[in-house]
Parts: sequence; structure tokens; C-alpha cells
Amino acid sequence: MLGHLPLLLMLGSRAIGAARLDLTGDREACVRTVAIKQDFQRKGYGRTLMARLEALALAHSVEKLIVNAARDAVGFYKAVGWTIVDAARDNPVLMKRLRADA
Repeated sequence: MLGHLPLLLMLGSRAIGAARLDLTGDREACVRTVAIKQDFQRKGYGRTLMARLEALALAHSVEKLIVNAARDAVGFYKAVGWTIVDAARDNPVLMKRLRADA
């Protein structure tokens, strides 16, 4: 199943973060437009957003995630378990397996 799944992170009635999961087929998905409002950055909300995004991916039988990350976000992705697969691009490509056998 292909599709675009938006995810909105709420704190009370306030939207503080967002991301999109693009299902690409073959149990893979691409993570897009990950953002946390500036006032809420570096407080753990990015980790919460990514955990919820991974849960959404697993609910859709995704086993492998890919992201084209901004260079200044690579450290964040590495800290939450992602691996660089192509560092030569302007936006490095990172990958995360959600299942050990994927």
C-alpha cells in the first residue's frame, strides 16, 4: 500500500511538531518534513515524534525507513538509532531498520 501519512504532535491543544511518512512499497517508507517548533526543540519532543512515527510505520508493516536529512539534523537521527548510508549528498541519506530481519 502506497500513501502519505501525516503525523501531528500535540501538546495540549497546541501543535508543536509534525512529520510525514511516505509509504513507498516493499515494506519501506520515507520520512519527510520532520519539524518541531523552535520553542520546543531540545526538550525531547523530537524523540517523541520519531517514536510515534516509527509506531505508525510498524502499524503499516514498514520494516525500513529512509530519510534525506538536513546536515544539522544528522546528529539527532544518529542519536535515535539511524545509520548514514550516503553522506556525500547535500542532504545525507540515513536509514533505520524497524525489524531485526529487515
